[in-house]
Amino acid sequence: MNLHTKILVSSLPLLAIVVFLVRGCTHYGEVNAATYEHAKALYSICNRKDAQRLEVCAAMIEEAATAAQISRTETAYLNDIITTARDRNWTDALAMSRQLMVDQIDR
Repeated sequence: MNLHTKILVSSLPLLAIVVFLVRGCTHYGEVNAATYEHAKALYSICNRKDAQRLEVCAAMIEEAATAAQISRTETAYLNDIITTARDRNWTDALAMSRQLMVDQIDR
């Protein structure tokens, strides 16, 4: 095996890790349109750090979940964002809501 082949073979695991990190970083599954709209609202709320609107949005999400307009998984995604925002981690909640929307791009 020549040097070029050895380097190529030894770099394959690194390439696999890079591909996993780039493609595997999306952790939100596919969501329906209603969930996407709630994520957009949460993004706006978190961007403004608006605790009052956060509670209104949380109630709307709870109603949507009760009416089976959004799945349990989708409800959990949104509630994680709400919990983070309620803890005043607005920047993290903003990033989470954005990531939920970004993860829908290729779907």
